[in-house]
Amino acid sequence: MVEVTTNDLSGVHNIRDLGGIARQSGGYTAHGRIVRACAMRGLTSDGQRAMRSGLASVIDLRTARERAEAPSPFSSTVGIQDIHIPLFSQLTPADQAMHDDPDFTLGARYQAALTAAAPRFAEVFDAIANAPEGVVVFHCTAGKDRTGMIAALLLSLADVTDENIIADYVRTSTDGALFIQKLGEDALSRGADPRLLATLLATPADAMSGVLKTVSVEFGGAAGYLRAAGLTDATINRAVDRLIGA
Repeated sequence: MVEVTTNDLSGVHNIRDLGGIARQSGGYTAHGRIVRACAMRGLTSDGQRAMRSGLASVIDLRTARERAEAPSPFSSTVGIQDIHIPLFSQLTPADQAMHDDPDFTLGARYQAALTAAAPRFAEVFDAIANAPEGVVVFHCTAGKDRTGMIAALLLSLADVTDENIIADYVRTSTDGALFIQKLGEDALSRGADPRLLATLLATPADAMSGVLKTVSVEFGGAAGYLRAAGLTDATINRAVDRLIGA
């Protein structure tokens, strides 16, 4: 398989290979197998060509409306699976939730997703486990919330420490800074509330640490969570193998 990193790709984006992260049991997650991403429309044509090399499956976590407004550059590419799993479809849209709840936090939204979206999480991991040979990309719009939760569970399955999982989540604030800035500018031009927008575009470490704590305390870990969501151990193991290179 080919390695895909942000250094390979041109354009404004939030995309990174999940390889090269230390595992507690020894070794590292494998490069060129699973990539987390934004909607990827910020890629230049050169970036799209680099991304396409070795790409087997794209798992789109966005709503149908998001897909219609900003189609993935790979959604109609022959030979690449286009799998649509609207991860947060059971949740109130984030902007509406923020208006309804003055105490809204991303951490609370992630906690709600663990309960309401459990079957969707299972679908995503089933898609990763059963994807054809090649690179698997999963993405949402910004590449930090829905994408961040999938990445966190996958890395936890691969025996990555909570500290390193949180560090990967927070990397969006640096690696994806230009892309997040562009998203913010576009939203402000459409009349978004600056205060609410700042909350939505943040990557607070405590939001992801809360997810990991809940999964650990209530389910005994990511594998237990996914079993409760309906996955078999065989499927969970295949998903892990995609990332660790087994």
